[in-house]
Amino acid sequence: MRRYRIPLLIAAILCTVCAGWFRTHRVHRELRLFPGRPSYLFSYDDRAVGGVSSVRALERIDAGLRFTFRLGPSRSAFAGAGADFSGPGRNRRGIDLSRFDALELTVRAGSPLTLKLVLTGYDSTIWKEGDYLSRRYSEARFEVPAGGRARIPLDRFVVPGWWLDRGLVPATDTGRALDQLQTVEVQAVAGRRQADGTEDTLLVKDLRAVRDRAVVGAWIWAIPAILCGLLLFSWRPVRGTREVEPVPAPPPVRAAEPVPLPLGNESDAFVERFSAHLSSNYQRTELDADLVCRETGIPRSRLPEIVKQGFGTTFKAHLNDLRLTEAARLLRSTDRGVAEIGFAVGYNSVAHFHRVFRDRHGVPPGEYRNRPTDAPAGPEAPET
Repeated sequence: MRRYRIPLLIAAILCTVCAGWFRTHRVHRELRLFPGRPSYLFSYDDRAVGGVSSVRALERIDAGLRFTFRLGPSRSAFAGAGADFSGPGRNRRGIDLSRFDALELTVRAGSPLTLKLVLTGYDSTIWKEGDYLSRRYSEARFEVPAGGRARIPLDRFVVPGWWLDRGLVPATDTGRALDQLQTVEVQAVAGRRQADGTEDTLLVKDLRAVRDRAVVGAWIWAIPAILCGLLLFSWRPVRGTREVEPVPAPPPVRAAEPVPLPLGNESDAFVERFSAHLSSNYQRTELDADLVCRETGIPRSRLPEIVKQGFGTTFKAHLNDLRLTEAARLLRSTDRGVAEIGFAVGYNSVAHFHRVFRDRHGVPPGEYRNRPTDAPAGPEAPET
């Protein structure tokens, strides 16, 4: 092994350098969107749709953009500003975000705010020259973070219901065109805090698209680690052989009597684990029985028995019940669009959401929102 020390040392150094390069340029990746890329700024508010919100003093600063606004006393009030990367002399198809995981930006305001990050993308099938709304829209809500830095995963972005209602595409077409980004907007909206017309200033800076493959990043260091281990092993001193006096064996120790341990009810533990997992993950569209069993460790063959014991129903029926209960709550307590709510609670099809909601409550989601709270409930939803 000693004769391989120098080749092992050279190989370990080269592999370490290569792993560091790969980690920097392939595993973790950043794309700075604003400021830094050619763009022009714009602002807007809800006065075009009958509101009383307003935006003023939009300005570009070294680190980003800043604007002052007032939100009107309405649950649908909004005011925002953004950067357009698709102006004259720039690529109409925009920026490709399909290889990234999230958007990060720094946001600061004078008071706690609810914000929307709105993305628009180019789609040749619906594009009309001069029609700003003929782009594909997707959006995600977030609160102004206490530390100023926000991270919004790209899989949180959904197509807003108001855009689907324009009829440019079928209601089931929820593509987001993240590979052809044209604009990024930050929009202040009426959230948990009732807007009172108070003037506020919003600062947005250092917008980046990021990708970080943590698992891959860990594995790329495996080969340098193995080579370093072999190198250390090759430098291990060789000890001479000598006779060693035998050590007398210790007297046998009498084993202590086993103490019985209390055994809990395994089925109750599975029910509790299943309930906690489903309550936190029901909004994931890919969720099914096999995925739940893999993530909780519950045997697949025992899942029907566990759900029946804990909730008196089946897996699909219980999952639908959680989703429809939350959808009903959002319809009554927020102004979010019907399609947006359907996607937010885990349905990947607007038509399917309408059908199961009507089967459960007897009326479509839009009519349910306007129905008096003391009206009789519809029939129970079937297992789907």
